[in-house]
Amino acid sequence: MFGRSEEEIQRIGRMGVVDSADPRLNLALEQRRRTGQFVGELTLLRQNGERFVGEVSTSNFDGANGQPQSSMIIRDATERLRAQAALRDHAQQLQALSARVLAAQEAERRRVAMELHDELGQALTAIKINLQLQDRSEPGATLTAENLRIVDDALQQVRRIAMALRPALLDDLGLVPALRWLGEQAAARSGFVFHFQCEPAPERLAGEIETACFRIVQEALTNVARYAQAKQVQVEVQVEVQHDGASHLLLCVQDDGVGFDPIARQAGAHVGDGMGLLGMQERAALIGGALQIESAPGQGCLLRLRCPLRLPEVAP
Repeated sequence: MFGRSEEEIQRIGRMGVVDSADPRLNLALEQRRRTGQFVGELTLLRQNGERFVGEVSTSNFDGANGQPQSSMIIRDATERLRAQAALRDHAQQLQALSARVLAAQEAERRRVAMELHDELGQALTAIKINLQLQDRSEPGATLTAENLRIVDDALQQVRRIAMALRPALLDDLGLVPALRWLGEQAAARSGFVFHFQCEPAPERLAGEIETACFRIVQEALTNVARYAQAKQVQVEVQVEVQHDGASHLLLCVQDDGVGFDPIARQAGAHVGDGMGLLGMQERAALIGGALQIESAPGQGCLLRLRCPLRLPEVAP
């Protein structure tokens, strides 16, 4: 480890193998003096002058002759730290990949929504106008009236699909109106009573933050509709200002449904169940946020997302 013989280390002593310039050294010695032991990392020196980080465990004790002595156990932490750095790099790469995948998904949804609205919607509108003209020339035509009804239904379906893929409210008016619309639509389909509260209303946020928040609430409301059997659902949006002046967005989704065990649900995600929960956590992490879920069987569920109002800076 040090490139030295046992005799040489005995001769040069501790200060020959420990880097005296390490600011942690004095703290380690003081801790050992006060408590009798120290466990931590210190910078050490090889014979060739190379510095490396070692895991050090040292303690004081009385020897057989009653004289105070100390012991020191050292492990080279170079490989462990290198492996940890590689894992961090790998995690950052996976996070960047996830961000690109999610961005590509949103771009594709936006494109499909525009095509449905602009192309198919215009075509159906033209058909409707033609049928209306035909109906005026041949009043009382039952077939024409039926065609008009079918086209009206198709237009409504196209609008619903376009809004589900990428609601124009999110791009045009921002997160708060989009969440209110989302909750009202979910309530109309599922039959629960929806409550929405927002005070104070946040200003327009970065598109990535608004999209992530919208999709997290969308997934949460989808789960409520599928599993919760809830009668009341509340979505709340707040802006929190901390003591240091930093501001965060707090977004809560709460229901009075049947509840569940979050730990068991998250454990099931590793075998293919509960992927929606992992997806929400990944979206929260990508915007520098944190997602908390409080639930228990029979006690409803509270989902709480806290994220910064600005995207975290990512190192190049």
